[in-house]
Amino acid sequence: MHGVHTLSKMQSIKDTDFQKIADIVHRYAGITLGPNKKNLVVSRLSGRLRQLEMPTFSEYVRYLRARNVPPEEIRHMINAITTNTTHFFREQHHFEVLENYLRKIVALKMPANQKRLRIWCAASSTGQEPYSIAMTVYRVFHGQTVWDLKIMASDIDTNVLTFASRGEYSETEMKNVSALDKARFFSWREATSVYTVKPTIRKLIVFRKINLIYDALDFNEPIDVVFCRNVMIYFSSENREALLSKLHRCLGDRGILFLGHSESIPLVNRQFEYVDTTVYRKRSPND
Repeated sequence: MHGVHTLSKMQSIKDTDFQKIADIVHRYAGITLGPNKKNLVVSRLSGRLRQLEMPTFSEYVRYLRARNVPPEEIRHMINAITTNTTHFFREQHHFEVLENYLRKIVALKMPANQKRLRIWCAASSTGQEPYSIAMTVYRVFHGQTVWDLKIMASDIDTNVLTFASRGEYSETEMKNVSALDKARFFSWREATSVYTVKPTIRKLIVFRKINLIYDALDFNEPIDVVFCRNVMIYFSSENREALLSKLHRCLGDRGILFLGHSESIPLVNRQFEYVDTTVYRKRSPND
């Protein structure tokens, strides 16, 4: 019963242990945890300590820093630390901007071999964001059979990627989805009280694990639209600049980038130009 009687003692973390965990998180995920995140670390990782039957964070830190620590333990820790707050059509104005952008693309007179659209949702969390994008894409391109459409949804957290790929949501999670969209894009199962994404939009999405800081992000083809919302707020200024440069390189000519409501690109950054609230366009070399 060693792991049980120590649970009540797990109420705090030493500053030194917090800093060591913060250093490990930064090393593997590029996420910066300031001192104000101590309570978050305690609440997110206490369950992991219980599972491992470790009485203190000091013991857990020693485990994480051991030469033979299992790689999956680092993954467990990163999954626990990362924040996954999301809902369908979050920041509705972004989807209005996206729809207008897509309608302009459809209206262009271009040869059939150029009719391709690539969208990347760079922090897909539990899937509501990429499915919201997919619904928007379907509404615009429905009937446009010659178009090659693909949405890549990525996250560093493997647990949420597994959840997202199932495409199953409760009534509460569906509160921002209209009745029309529910009927059109989801199947309702009375026995489980769950809405399941229909193949109509599920087939548009490919889910992948991607580390935005440490992966090269060298894709085979340019991306037309990137949603990278509420991610950079967890990065240092250096990592934010590095990520913006990577996203600029990924985007095709005049591609657009959506950031979170509390994020922005400094005016001195000449790689992007302002389009709308937290929406930016890649500058072309001639701009």
